[in-house]
Amino acid sequence: MLTYHGPSMKLRTPVGLALAASIALAGCTSDGADDPPVDAGGTGPSGEPVLLEPASITLPAGPTAVLGGATADALAIEASQTFFGQSPVVVLVAGGDDPTGAAAIAVELGVPLLPTPSAAPASDGTASPSTPTPPATGSPAPSAPADDGSATTDELTRLEASVVVAVGAGATTFAEALPDGITVVTAPDGAAAVGDLPADALPEITAAEKPAFVAGLGAEFGTPEQLAYRVGVAQTGVELPGGGQVLYPYHRHIALYGNPTTSALGSLGEQSLPEAITRAQDLAAEYQALIEETAVPTFELIASVASSVPSSGGDYSTEMTPEVIRPYVDAAREAGVYVVLDLQPGRLDFLTQAKVFEEFLREPHVGLALDPEWRLRPGEVHLEQVGSVSAEEVNSVVTWLADLTRDNNLPQKVLVLHQFRTDMVSDRTQVDTSRDELAVLVHVDGFGPPGSKLATWNAIRADPPPNVWWGWKNFIDEDSPTFTPDETMQLEPVPHFVSYQ
Repeated sequence: MLTYHGPSMKLRTPVGLALAASIALAGCTSDGADDPPVDAGGTGPSGEPVLLEPASITLPAGPTAVLGGATADALAIEASQTFFGQSPVVVLVAGGDDPTGAAAIAVELGVPLLPTPSAAPASDGTASPSTPTPPATGSPAPSAPADDGSATTDELTRLEASVVVAVGAGATTFAEALPDGITVVTAPDGAAAVGDLPADALPEITAAEKPAFVAGLGAEFGTPEQLAYRVGVAQTGVELPGGGQVLYPYHRHIALYGNPTTSALGSLGEQSLPEAITRAQDLAAEYQALIEETAVPTFELIASVASSVPSSGGDYSTEMTPEVIRPYVDAAREAGVYVVLDLQPGRLDFLTQAKVFEEFLREPHVGLALDPEWRLRPGEVHLEQVGSVSAEEVNSVVTWLADLTRDNNLPQKVLVLHQFRTDMVSDRTQVDTSRDELAVLVHVDGFGPPGSKLATWNAIRADPPPNVWWGWKNFIDEDSPTFTPDETMQLEPVPHFVSYQ
């Protein structure tokens, strides 16, 4: 193997090294069979030029791969394993100030870039025995991110040769080494993942231009399945109300809660639809003056209303017809208002009732709320017992809604879980919050004087499942007094969903 020792250079980020180790495939996705041999720059025993077979470029079988090495060396080796079947030349780099020189050499030769080992090269300029060689192609497993500032996504890099390489934090200095035909898209400050890019920041990607393969360099991209979902959503260009394709922490929803057919169930039904749009927008504007995140006007629409007598199906719940819901969903879409459909299912299970509203949940601006207070067991009736739900039943909704979101390339959805008593959700720590397609939010619904509300807030927040967000309800009539927007934003943690009933 011929090894090229680049000039003395310092690798500033693990992701940058891994990117340089793989960007040579930008212009080639073949196995190298049709490529000309590489001139080794020397002659053989008979004076003929020494020619080496070109590097063979390989891609994993799946549509996505995530390289999650925690160090620069690990990422570079994983990139070599993933993208190169074999290579006659390896560019080695170590020490110095400017990483782009070695990266440019690797790109020009179409070969891997690897870190030099700790042992110095031999005096004759050849590699020492410990010089790393490109390992055989494999499927690297994601590992934990490094504690060096590389655990946040800054850029998405699109290669026009049917390949996308999504680059983690700190790779800006390597942009100079990218070959022609690559567009660098910079994500907003604080972006957490590939999918959290505004639609207008991405090049237009038509169905014909959809890349055949996407690689995420850095453990921040999660699993290959998560990366595939996020990139699929990004390619649609569809944004959430308030922008982007990920809900939290970038948005705070400010909601009117209620049912369109009556004013008795909350503020949403106290005025006409156009007036409700204006009221929600005005309320969000009050919060926007207090926060840095985007305040999103929101409707939390009770899509099934608990009843004191058995409904036609015997489940003590009356489902709103599409004729009631559709005008609010459509008007909200046009006005940039998010919609959450709230379920009070009576004796019906949440999953069965959620599926009734599937046509609306296929909309990118519509989420779902489960209200266990109104989930009855056999023999129970509303207002005599406070309902409850098991984590198992909640998880059935999590799986169904997440799959629906993924299968339709929809932006992340909120799944709200209402609660004002700890026994309303049994085994709550077992609620599945791992699905990237959903933001699971526990909404604390206690009412009364401030001391009582805060006691409920603290009790419900104890021992939650991992990765949940928090919501708060202001009761306009029952609270005494109702929290002001400023007081609401003083809660700890600051709620990401505030509703008014």
